Amino acid sequence: MKPSPTVAVSGVPTVSLCPGGTTTLTATSNGSTYSWSPGGQTTSAISVTPGISTVYNVAATNSLGCTTNTNITVFVVVCTGIAKNTVIDNTTFIYPNPNSGNINVVIEKANGSYSFEIMDLSGRLVYTSTLNKAESALNIKELANGLYTYKITSLTTKVAIKEGKLIKE
Repeated sequence: MKPSPTVAVSGVPTVSLCPGGTTTLTATSNGSTYSWSPGGQTTSAISVTPGISTVYNVAATNSLGCTTNTNITVFVVVCTGIAKNTVIDNTTFIYPNPNSGNINVVIEKANGSYSFEIMDLSGRLVYTSTLNKAESALNIKELANGLYTYKITSLTTKVAIKEGKLIKE
C-alpha cells in the first residue's frame, strides 16, 4: 500500500476577515504538488480575498501519486459596531477592543469569582481565565488575529453576566 501524504492548512494572519480583507492560506505537507479549489492555484501558499465566507480545499499529491485533501474555511464577518471600549453594562467592560493581545476586563461590582472564556467563530473554546478582582489584565497574544466571542460567567451563581465580540489585531 502506498502512503498518502499528510497535509495541514493554516491562515495568516487569520481565517476571520472583515469584508475586503486578505489572508494567506498555507498548506504544510510532505506532498510534492498542490491543487487549490476554488481558484485552481498550484502553489503551497495562496492569497485570498473572499467576498463571502468560503471553504477552500487543497489536494496534496506525493511523488507516488497518492493524494490527500483537506479544507479550511475563511469566514467573512461584519466588523462594524465594535467600539474601542466595549461597555457591557454600566459596571462591566472590556478594553481596548480591538486589541493587540493585552486586554483589561473590569467588573466594578465584582462579587466572587468569574470565568472569562473566549471562543473562536466555530464555538471552540480557545482561552479561559478565572477573574478574582474588579479589574484583570489578560494576555491573549497566543491567539491568532481575528474575531472572537467571549462570555463572562459568575462562578458563584453559574449565570453568564455578559457575552460579546472581541477583535484581536
